[in-house]
Amino acid sequence: MARFSFYKPDRNEPCLCGSNRKYKKCCLRSVQEETEAIRKTAGEAAKRFPHLVEALGLAAGIRSREVDSPGGETIGRTLAAFLNKIAEQDEEAFQTYLDTLEGQFTELLRRHGHLRHLRFPVSELQKLASAGKEASEDEDFYQDVTRELFTREFGEHIIATLQDILGAGEHTEQDIELIIAMLCLLLEAGDAETVGMAVLRATLQDMNEYREKLAEIEAGPEEEKARAVAELMERFPFIEKDISKNLYEKARPVLLKLAEGEIPLTLPLHTILESLISLNRFIKEIKVPPAHLKYAPENYGTHIDLLKVVNEDVLSKDYPFFMEELARILASKIEEDNLEPSLREGVENLLGVIICPGLTVNELIYRVLYLRVFTRFITEGTFRFQDLEGKEKVINLLELTPEDLNAYAMYLEREGNGEAAARVREAAAALAAAEPGALA
Repeated sequence: MARFSFYKPDRNEPCLCGSNRKYKKCCLRSVQEETEAIRKTAGEAAKRFPHLVEALGLAAGIRSREVDSPGGETIGRTLAAFLNKIAEQDEEAFQTYLDTLEGQFTELLRRHGHLRHLRFPVSELQKLASAGKEASEDEDFYQDVTRELFTREFGEHIIATLQDILGAGEHTEQDIELIIAMLCLLLEAGDAETVGMAVLRATLQDMNEYREKLAEIEAGPEEEKARAVAELMERFPFIEKDISKNLYEKARPVLLKLAEGEIPLTLPLHTILESLISLNRFIKEIKVPPAHLKYAPENYGTHIDLLKVVNEDVLSKDYPFFMEELARILASKIEEDNLEPSLREGVENLLGVIICPGLTVNELIYRVLYLRVFTRFITEGTFRFQDLEGKEKVINLLELTPEDLNAYAMYLEREGNGEAAARVREAAAALAAAEPGALA
């Protein structure tokens, strides 16, 4: 295979350090200095591996200044030692060395937190293993999978990741040599097999550990399962990504129907409480009479920036209440006798996604449906429910008052939702404590 390449920023492009300054005015000089230091220190190795030297110089020059990362001289000495180690080896000895590197890189992939995402997709492994081979024992399987899944894009992603971690912290001499060796194999020799085999072994070992840990969780206390599964997903992000993708693809059709309004989705007011309070605060800040907005959704783009109203803080506070209520509604819809079989399957798939802790795809589902529900509420402008006397109570959502929220809290309490009632009362207290004419 032809050698892999790495990304080199143009002088006028944004610097890779994240400063938002142009590369030429930021880290370019540092990269040039570190590259020259590597060349001088590495000696003959720098002449043998010119592409590697440039990649290492970039990593050293844009390294984090917050930590004691290896500089050009350290990297150059390690590169020189690496060349000396392999220079006198015959073919058999070199192959033994590659096997050692493969095992060491497998261990590094599993040990280093920033390398946990460098794995092959579980679903693709399962497809390739469908012929019945035992992946843990069949060497041909490893080679077939590596050739199939180690694409040029994947290889260059590994290069960029190794450059990042080289400049992001302290490393042992062995780890520095290992990173240099892996970069050398990809950038100078185009050797995808050694690196790819390590990725595959790390993937399979992680899968086995994941299954073992999941079995332990299933056999453990019920009240600890959600937290334990979420931690497990965080530990094995490539598995979480694969599960999220598969579940989302199955749930996507019904999600689109919900988002587009083809399937009615009516959630109670307390599930979007933070956004309503944020909206009321925003209306007062921009001094637009609520009556001008009440039934004029076409004006939202003119008067209301939804990103300021429904911001990250608002979303995080409403998330547990919204998703819990959504799960309850979907579960009740499954019980409906007249639900179409295809729709029932879609609802079951969506419910299966949102009740599974630790899936990043839940954030996407939440944002899509949250904005749908929020938009419906503010378009209607009012919310109706029966008070304790059985009379219809109408809340103006664009002019919330503590009295309105306290009345709604009593309604929730009567309906048996004490947790939501307490939350609404907190919001009412915040409104009451605010200065006249303003929201807390």
